[in-house]
Amino acid sequence: MKDVLEILIAERDRINRAIEVLQGSAVPAEPATGKRPVGRPKGSGKKAAKKRGRRNFSEEARKAQSEKMKAYWAARRKEKTSKGKG
Repeated sequence: MKDVLEILIAERDRINRAIEVLQGSAVPAEPATGKRPVGRPKGSGKKAAKKRGRRNFSEEARKAQSEKMKAYWAARRKEKTSKGKG
């Protein structure tokens, strides 16, 4: 009985290898053990989100931006006070 089982297993392995060759599989399958590989498949992890870059102002650009914003808010305050007096 054991000899027949060994012959059948060997035949099954030959058939599996033939199927793999016909399907174009480069890596032969491992013998059927009934166990799955441990862990996650490679590449299945969540990709890290790309960090957004921060703008780098030069000293001159920072000063120019500061002046623009000061003028902007001064105009807003002036507009608000002129509307309130009406």
